[in-house]
Amino acid sequence: MADKHNMVPPNKIVQVLVGHESRKLEKKTKEHHTHRWTLFVRPANTDYKDFADNKFISKVKFQLHDSFPNPIRSVREPPFSVSETGYASFSTVISVYMNLPNQKSHKIKYEMHLSLNERGYHDEIQKLILTPEVPPFFLDLMNKYNLKKKAKRKSSIAIEEPIQPEKKPKKERDRNEDSSKSKNKERKTSSSPREIKKEREIKKELTPIPEKARPSNSKTHVAPSKTFPRKEKDSALSSPTSSHTSPTEVTRENAEEITKKILAISDTRVMYKVSEMLLSLSHGKLNATTLALSFDLSKASSSTLLELSKLLTASSSISSA
Repeated sequence: MADKHNMVPPNKIVQVLVGHESRKLEKKTKEHHTHRWTLFVRPANTDYKDFADNKFISKVKFQLHDSFPNPIRSVREPPFSVSETGYASFSTVISVYMNLPNQKSHKIKYEMHLSLNERGYHDEIQKLILTPEVPPFFLDLMNKYNLKKKAKRKSSIAIEEPIQPEKKPKKERDRNEDSSKSKNKERKTSSSPREIKKEREIKKELTPIPEKARPSNSKTHVAPSKTFPRKEKDSALSSPTSSHTSPTEVTRENAEEITKKILAISDTRVMYKVSEMLLSLSHGKLNATTLALSFDLSKASSSTLLELSKLLTASSSISSA
């Protein structure tokens, strides 16, 4: 059995940008602090520098190092950030409170490293899973502040106008033609008989034999095309039965490989497509409390495994593009 906690509907995932920025101080403080830094929570959609109000996030709690005065800082209005001076890196816990009833806070562990350069910056996108029902106004805010899906680019053909060469005077053109002719003559005279013979042999090999000139009953020599052996995975998926292994063994091997690929999914779009297909199976179940999707591909048919494999292959090619 395999559990995948990230396989949840898109209207249950909130994305936020967590990070920090720092700069070196010109002079050290009395406490020997060398940097001024800012720890922040911002929208994942970079079209917005910050949240407009606290309708989306009601509060952010920053738990700093114990050496700072008042190490637990709560911010209830944007910008959700804390600025301080320091001289070393430390680990922190950031608690994000969404503006939803019956929604617990999301705790995010974050490593705040001070850069040795004059200025430093780091951020990362954190995905927060919502448990209660999401009202329409909050869905609108999620569509606004979450990352936008990249639209597929339509293929277009760009026709470039040919660049016309500059017209040269007749004298210069005649000189260039004469020089090129003389160079060609020098090349022809400088080539040795062996080189001429090789060139003729190469031309014979390259010139194709016309179909009309070929005799109908005579045997024709066709250059063998390069054949590449298929990988074991592809052969196992294309033919569920083989001469060496039984169908049950091949299905079990495919189920283990596809399960590993599903658990290694990092793209959200691929995750949604695969989870929809798994939920359509008789042995795919979604826990209403933990939102964990459980499935067992060892009981799946070979056709189902083949469809899952095709979906994973097609989705991975789309995401890499």
